[in-house]
Amino acid sequence: MRQLIFYIHPNLKSLFKKIAPQITHHRGLLAALRKRPEKLSSYQKQRLSELFEKHPALKPLYDKQLELRALLNIKSRTRKSCRKQLPKLLRLIEQLSGSGMDPLLTLAQTLQRWLEPIVCMWRFARSNGITGRLPSKNETHSTPRLRLQKL
Repeated sequence: MRQLIFYIHPNLKSLFKKIAPQITHHRGLLAALRKRPEKLSSYQKQRLSELFEKHPALKPLYDKQLELRALLNIKSRTRKSCRKQLPKLLRLIEQLSGSGMDPLLTLAQTLQRWLEPIVCMWRFARSNGITGRLPSKNETHSTPRLRLQKL
């Protein structure tokens, strides 16, 4: 799941930069946008509130980012609680795909593709075997063919 979280951040970062271009020169603002609210210092909270006042469109994106992170960090749940969380994730994907912004559409498509592994990670947190090979799926498919050709 860590791979997916690392994929989400550049997508949102590019969107943040499109809305507020001056944050490209202030790495502290980008770091504050990445952090969870409870981990922010008082200075970072103040800078974020000033940024949201200047660019009100960033606040809903920041809130969606926090909501998505909260859903992706769910671990070791029962089947019943997973069923309760799934509509929230589907609603979030629908909202992202309905936004009309390219980075959010790409993010929605990625979340849709990774839907099953996300739910598996909610249920089974002890092992990374379920999602561990997903980024290198093409490599694992091509390796057996090469072995057969060499025989």
